[in-house]
Amino acid sequence: MEPALGIFDHETLEDDESYDEAKMPSSGYEYLRRVHLEARQCPDVVVADLDTKNFSNRQTVHVNEKFAQCKSQWVKVDSTLMILPKKNDPLGWRCLCLGSQVSDKISCRKEGTKTEVNKNDAESPSSTNSSQEGTPPLLSVLQHINQATLLQVLEYHVTWLEEIGFSHQQGRWFYALLVCLEKPLLPETTSLLRTLARLCATLRASLDSPHHDLISPLNLIITLVSRYFGQSDLADPG
Repeated sequence: MEPALGIFDHETLEDDESYDEAKMPSSGYEYLRRVHLEARQCPDVVVADLDTKNFSNRQTVHVNEKFAQCKSQWVKVDSTLMILPKKNDPLGWRCLCLGSQVSDKISCRKEGTKTEVNKNDAESPSSTNSSQEGTPPLLSVLQHINQATLLQVLEYHVTWLEEIGFSHQQGRWFYALLVCLEKPLLPETTSLLRTLARLCATLRASLDSPHHDLISPLNLIITLVSRYFGQSDLADPG
């Protein structure tokens, strides 16, 4: 059976002088020829030459260039000098970020009893970099944390925030983790950030003074979530 549009012969098309390119195709055959001729006129590689200067002042999202530059220029240190807990080691991250005293406090609340720190735990990899006060979120620490681990650690912090409240030490970690958080966000990450902002707003409302020293860090976290990460419905009015 003959095809409905006929047989497409490239050699015949090239020799057909009766075809007028200025006219609209009147048949399937002429349409295919028009497509064939246009395809032959297209270059193999096309490079867009755009002047992006006109759009610079219209950007609504800015990458934290300072952190990105520092991270790219950071000289890798010996991995033996920086031993971080495993991704699924909440106790190790709790000791590292908040310190052994806060970690013991959370453990006591969960178990309902007083617990003593095992001396052998002080020599375990998960607590190698821990201390009573915790480790600050220095760049030398953050550069070793990939995105998957960072999201897990952020989830740990939100859980600890619900359990024991807010502290300046944890506020520094929240800020550092949000700085390192890459966009676009997964739906699960967006939900986690919204939970974080709501918890901070609830804690802020419970403070007995508008001049409390935790007001500023709580406001900062709420602003980052609502403004930078696009959750504008959680932003403070005004």
